[in-house]
Amino acid sequence: MTQEDDIEAYLTTFERVALACMWPKEQWVIRLAPYLTGQVQMAYSNMEIHEAAQYDRVKEAILRRYNISEETYRQRFRQLKYSAADSPREVFTRLTDLYIKRMKPELKTHQQITETILMEQFVKILPEDVSSWVQKHRPNTAEKAISLSVDYLLAKKEAGRHTRRFQQTQVQSEMAKQETKAPAKSGSMGMVCFECQKRGCIAKFCPKKIKRASTHASFCGYIDYTMPHKGII
Repeated sequence: MTQEDDIEAYLTTFERVALACMWPKEQWVIRLAPYLTGQVQMAYSNMEIHEAAQYDRVKEAILRRYNISEETYRQRFRQLKYSAADSPREVFTRLTDLYIKRMKPELKTHQQITETILMEQFVKILPEDVSSWVQKHRPNTAEKAISLSVDYLLAKKEAGRHTRRFQQTQVQSEMAKQETKAPAKSGSMGMVCFECQKRGCIAKFCPKKIKRASTHASFCGYIDYTMPHKGII
């Protein structure tokens, strides 16, 4: 095996040869290990001894080294498109291969496979933000996916409450500041003059009162010193 080899194609070829030669699966690692090089060899050498003897574990470690997981195969399975360069049989074979790598039917029961398919569809129809959150945590059961969805939605709802409460507090604080900064005379703007019945007018300086007082002074012939202006009538 060289660095230029496609690791997935290499392992697939090895497995087909092993099956064709009818090698016991317990011997697969022994026959594969001498040909491992570079990153693949490093992944194998870092494994625990008891796991390094199991082909499926070795394969997982090698693929993980290349960031290839069940999620990788799931995406490839969903995104595979027909190409004119391939025959329908080749496309179907590739689709089948991706399905087997994704589902691992030899390791799962019919119920587990059904749950996996339902869980994937469930996550797909969730709101985008919820779906991203669930996928990020890679649930391995439908119940776990549901639990993650519920937790996210509850947290989002609680965050919304805190945001609204904070905004209300900010508004109330701003209103209080505005009231504190308001000029003292603004209080008089809410008063009604008992002379002219106009809002904001002060009876002492009410034009109506001054006019009435001036008329009275003119009639009696005296000086009214209570007026804000001087004059002898």
